[in-house]
Amino acid sequence: METRIFAWMMDIFFIFTLHILYRQLLGVKYKSKLPLFLGWGGCFLLWNASSYLFVGNALVCNVCTSIICFLTLCLLYNGNAGTKIVLAVLVVALGMIAEGITVFLLKISGRFMGESYSGEYVFRHMANALSKLMCFVFVKIITVISARQPQVKIGIAEWTEIFLAPVGSIIICYAVWWDAHNRIDFARIVVLGVLLVINLATYYLYQKMQTHAMERMENELIKQQNKYFRLRYEEFEKQWLKLRRIRHDMANSCVLEMGYLEKEQYGQLLAHYQERLGQIKRQGDVIDTGNIGIDSILNYKLELAREGGILVEKEIKITGEVAISNMELNILIGNLFDNAMEAVRELAPEKRKIRFSIKTNATGFLFEIANPYEGKRIQNRENRFLTTKEDRIYHGLGLREVEEIVKKYDGKMTIQSTDGEFCVKIFAYMYDES
Repeated sequence: METRIFAWMMDIFFIFTLHILYRQLLGVKYKSKLPLFLGWGGCFLLWNASSYLFVGNALVCNVCTSIICFLTLCLLYNGNAGTKIVLAVLVVALGMIAEGITVFLLKISGRFMGESYSGEYVFRHMANALSKLMCFVFVKIITVISARQPQVKIGIAEWTEIFLAPVGSIIICYAVWWDAHNRIDFARIVVLGVLLVINLATYYLYQKMQTHAMERMENELIKQQNKYFRLRYEEFEKQWLKLRRIRHDMANSCVLEMGYLEKEQYGQLLAHYQERLGQIKRQGDVIDTGNIGIDSILNYKLELAREGGILVEKEIKITGEVAISNMELNILIGNLFDNAMEAVRELAPEKRKIRFSIKTNATGFLFEIANPYEGKRIQNRENRFLTTKEDRIYHGLGLREVEEIVKKYDGKMTIQSTDGEFCVKIFAYMYDES
């Protein structure tokens, strides 16, 4: 009885392991969990039936396992048939590799400790448990690497989480089963069950934490973009009120101009016109390329630069339509401008200067922004410049969003720091989707 419970427990744990792998690589077909339970329940029964019918024939059992995995994939998960065949064979291969490594290590450790496990009753059950945990390690490595974004490096915390729970469980199982040469009792089964549950719970909790962290980062970005739009709206409202005042004062201005003409005070009239034109020029000194995504963010950032006493040199040459969305333009231009203004605010007033250029043609989008800086900028192993802000969790989020946009359009971003000037260049391809 204990042996049967043990075998069922390992099959159920292996089913959860496979579900983790298939869900990550393919995605599930059904939102409801009932089809998953029914499908994997049928898989569980077929596995046990094939093991009973072909006991002692490892080759036939592995072939049956591959076929059952393929049918389960077709029933429950997305993807094409070729991918599912590869995954079904991969699962069997991983199981064989894990079993081979486990048996080898057990025999080596047994000889080292003066024990021989070959041929013993408990040996194959102990190897089965440890090999399933080793398979779990393999699956976690595959899922973490497949979910990794190109610009995000897998850190020490991720690798620690991958190995800590299953490897610790392997060590505990080995210690618990060491003296169980001829028996399997319920106490050891309970210990094994608790360890398996801990492994699964640790994985799912870690996935939840990762998802929650990504949602927090996305929410921070959305808040930042909403702030841009709100402030830009307020700026437009201020400009509209100023234009209304100019229009309201136009009648009085005309009366004054007529007075200057009647008295032939042309000098005063010229000075009056110069003052009025200066006001209108200040109100109308805005970017107007015809692209609302570029115009809105640039006008807002230029206004902030003027308020901060930052001189901005610009070169804009827009040819044709820009195939990058307004939101993406807002993220791309806005975040790079924020970084540049943050750097020059630390300088003396006479050194606060930003230079940028935007050039487009039918297929390409080029954006370059440069600014002076003081101090030393530190780079990590991937040659990324690290922030000097204390809040390192959310700072840099905008730059990662910029990199994702550039990658989406098959572009390239280069960052240079020479002679006290920081320069970012971005080029993106714009394809005609029609």
